[in-house]
Amino acid sequence: MREEGIVKIILRQRTLRRGQATSAFTSLCGGIDYLSKEDFLRAHPMREAMKKIYDEELESDILDTSALYTAYDIATKTCEDNEFFIVAYKVDDRFAVHLTGDIYLYHLLSKGTEVCDSLVPWYYADSKLQFGHTWWETDSEIIESIKTLSILDFLEKYKGY
Repeated sequence: MREEGIVKIILRQRTLRRGQATSAFTSLCGGIDYLSKEDFLRAHPMREAMKKIYDEELESDILDTSALYTAYDIATKTCEDNEFFIVAYKVDDRFAVHLTGDIYLYHLLSKGTEVCDSLVPWYYADSKLQFGHTWWETDSEIIESIKTLSILDFLEKYKGY
């Protein structure tokens, strides 16, 4: 999803503990280097994997038929937040910003090429920080400010203190 040259992502509203997903995935693998998502899911069905890695409850081993996936699909189609997901702007591979009346910065879990990174189509974050107010600025102006201003100038401009 793109708007004004800015990438929007769907982010799970619940923030994980730092290191939770990586540690749980490593433990679940037990030293086995799975070459694909399919190989991993043959050994660890989706319901088990989601519970152990992300502490998510699924109704079955089919992600696409779960209530969680339905909420993701709705957020994707409507580009609106819901009970389970938010629509955020991806600043770079490490951070996303959610703009309401406040500005929230999220630290994203990796979405690289590892098997664990591809289990779900949405993003998870392991921290959330409120660091300003949107005031009358447009979303694109705020994103540009995040990328170009020093932290002190940003906090001053957006009253993040």
